[in-house]
Amino acid sequence: MMRRVFRNGLMRCTFCIAAALLTCVAIVGCGDTPTGPDPGVALKLNIALETPALASRVRVVTLTVRYANSLVPDRIDTLRFVDGEVRDTISIVPADSVLFILRALDQGGVLLYEGSAARHVVPGSRLEVSILLRPAVLMLRVGPMFQTTTLSTENLVGVYIDVYNVDSLFGAAFRVRYDTTILRFAGATGGDFLRGTGSPGLPLLEFVKDTLDFVAYSVSRMREPSGAVPPGVSTDTLPGRLVSFTFAKVGAGTSELTLDATAVLQDRYGKPVTGHQALVLESATVRVE
Repeated sequence: MMRRVFRNGLMRCTFCIAAALLTCVAIVGCGDTPTGPDPGVALKLNIALETPALASRVRVVTLTVRYANSLVPDRIDTLRFVDGEVRDTISIVPADSVLFILRALDQGGVLLYEGSAARHVVPGSRLEVSILLRPAVLMLRVGPMFQTTTLSTENLVGVYIDVYNVDSLFGAAFRVRYDTTILRFAGATGGDFLRGTGSPGLPLLEFVKDTLDFVAYSVSRMREPSGAVPPGVSTDTLPGRLVSFTFAKVGAGTSELTLDATAVLQDRYGKPVTGHQALVLESATVRVE
């Protein structure tokens, strides 16, 4: 079974205001107005992938410029993406409402991340657009992407595992590997995604085992009081929280928390959910001081 497994990364530029929930980029236009019969705004793009591991898997970055005025056609540019960075310039037509759609694809043309933002484009003005890129494929993700923490022996650091773009999820099982010379597993708290809406929601069957250098976790919905098998749940625009883990300090250093490629997402019939063959696993990094 083919899996795409890659590390976390923050796609940003030096003008990015702040790191957002997932991946934040800034598109900065200097506001130059080219001369000629069809003047436009010269939009200078400065985008960088902060983590080389992620940059090595994103092979194509595209920018679509869409105008509210249907008389102006969409502009789609494949940006010059070299060594994890975009340093490019495109010319766009000033307009009251312009939608910028940024996409990151792998070498096979599979869309990994996508985000958009609308702005008013005025000639001669500075244009800054921050775009939140969200996963566009079925994904299990350890988060936060990066964190640095100063721990004493009694304090804990937390991470979580979310699922994106899943349809009819009934159960999940996965392992999270970590460096036992840096961290010690302390506990797990199940998320509410599989419980569904309402209070208290469906009961869940959970299993947690810490062994060697990984934590094994599985969770599944249970039958309703009537004995019927409930349907699975699907994510909308927000991720679904499956579980949160806490770790204690063993020593100072940096530990990756990596989802093992044996991860399984199943529907109510015990079969892999739609798109499982292209499941993306995204890890995290914790630096303990």
